[in-house]
Amino acid sequence: MKKAPTIRTRKRGEKWYYSFEAGMIDGKRKQVAKGGFATEAAAKEAGMEAYVAWKHGNIGIVSERITLAEFLRNWLENAIRPNVKRRTYNNYRISIEHRTIPYLGDKVIQELRPLDIDQWMSTLAKKGLAKGTLATTKGVLSGALNYAIYPAELIVANPVLAIKIPRSAPRKVTKRTIITPDQLADILKAYPVGHKYRVPILLAYYTGMRAGEILGLEWGDIDLDNRTICVRHQIQKDDLSQLFYAETPKTESSHRDFYIDSQMASELKKWKTAQGANRMKRGEAYQLVYAGSDSFLFSLPVSENCPAGATHKDLVCTDKTGLFIKYPSFALMLRKLGLNSHSFRHTHTTELAEHGALPIDIAARLGHHDATMVNKLYAHDTEAMKQATVQIIESRIVHKQ
Repeated sequence: MKKAPTIRTRKRGEKWYYSFEAGMIDGKRKQVAKGGFATEAAAKEAGMEAYVAWKHGNIGIVSERITLAEFLRNWLENAIRPNVKRRTYNNYRISIEHRTIPYLGDKVIQELRPLDIDQWMSTLAKKGLAKGTLATTKGVLSGALNYAIYPAELIVANPVLAIKIPRSAPRKVTKRTIITPDQLADILKAYPVGHKYRVPILLAYYTGMRAGEILGLEWGDIDLDNRTICVRHQIQKDDLSQLFYAETPKTESSHRDFYIDSQMASELKKWKTAQGANRMKRGEAYQLVYAGSDSFLFSLPVSENCPAGATHKDLVCTDKTGLFIKYPSFALMLRKLGLNSHSFRHTHTTELAEHGALPIDIAARLGHHDATMVNKLYAHDTEAMKQATVQIIESRIVHKQ
């Protein structure tokens, strides 16, 4: 039987205080204390709630027996939200609110069993959810229940661990088409110099950047003289508010820099000139893009001053009025061509591999998660690898056009 916590109370002047032991830190006993209560009973009750909250990982849980829904929502807001990017938080929230709580939310967390998890997975599979979605959903719940084991100390075992994803679940495969030079030439005829989609298409084909990275690229990230691009920004859509926001790249290895070929640099110079001409033509009506203190994007005409707390985003990819290009419209344009952003990334990777680029440098150029480790092992060759890769693009890929 667990020993009841000792919540001490004492009076100082006209107010009551509570305190309790919170374990040992660096060999010293740590105490949690708070005062300002009008009565001893109020101090005692607050002390009990504070003890349970501390014991359960400080995620706002003040009861030993809670439903899975209450636990997941507290875990998401207090343990996850402060430590992940907005998009990751939104994905977790969707997984919890739409794919977990409707089926398991009423279960008391201590009574959740492997059979419940297995039946839940089967139900989602019957609804047509793909294996990848099921794996992500299962992973979110497993992570939450690991937290429930420690530090929350609500359960002693994770009922998710032994459960497998049903074989009946469909496998969603993203179509990746190899774009030939002739296809690219036809596409570029439809989107000549000065068109808002020409540069995003070229960047996708000749750099393999992710769509969000392309649309979030700023002129300050490009050195046209040295022909380099630094990936430091991206634009994402908030699925909850349907608004767009500026964000840093998804992982540490996604922060990268690489060389571009002379043709890509030439196209960027042409577009920068065209962009300047658009601004001159529209004068004070031309739109400037800003990121607010909450990172959400908005635009204002040149005639208006930058609002307090906002940051000007000098974006490469804009339309003729200065507005930023939104991914849904870009994706729709690609779908009409029978393509998607993965097609360009896949084509770029394949072209480099076929012409002898080292897998190490390809991974680093694309911002894959293993690039950091690879660069540590081959740091002395990094510059040479980058130069070799751009020479492949210059001499073998560009001149195929």
